Amino acid sequence: MVRSQPTCRPRVITARRRCSGDCSQRRSITASAKRASFTKTIVWSWSLRRHFGDRAILRVQGPVRLNPYSEPQPDITVLKPRTDFYSSAHPQGDDILLAIEVADTSVRYDREVKGPLYARSGIVEFWLVDLLHETVEAFRQPQADTYGFSRVSKRGEQLPIATLPDAVLSVDDVLGEERV
Repeated sequence: MVRSQPTCRPRVITARRRCSGDCSQRRSITASAKRASFTKTIVWSWSLRRHFGDRAILRVQGPVRLNPYSEPQPDITVLKPRTDFYSSAHPQGDDILLAIEVADTSVRYDREVKGPLYARSGIVEFWLVDLLHETVEAFRQPQADTYGFSRVSKRGEQLPIATLPDAVLSVDDVLGEERV
């Protein structure tokens, strides 16, 4: 008796589920890998000394404590300097100068769930990097469950950081080289 092979690709573990027969609901591993690689590229490409110097600590996918029940892991956080580099406790809302979420398929979730969470926690600035549209949406002035200011920037535009006014990045700095 000959057994037929499954119609989907071999089982691949993704962030949310396994592929078992019906792969139509499987999150794209390519998009996930692209996002992880992109997050590391941002950190690598930023000249920390040039932009932040000793005025901030850059942290990649580390937990932040926003309340007793919430410790999300923004893709990148720019933190107030601390001598222990937050080894004794996770940063809290008032320690965060800028939270950055890099989104390929999670733009809506990051905007509608994480954004209000960050605003409630008093995070003064939140950037949503949309890889699909190659934009950066900056949110500032936290109020209750929202931000009082938001602006979408595209390639060629500047991205000032509210708490570090002389540390200006461009959208091109954040997105890297333009894809052809």
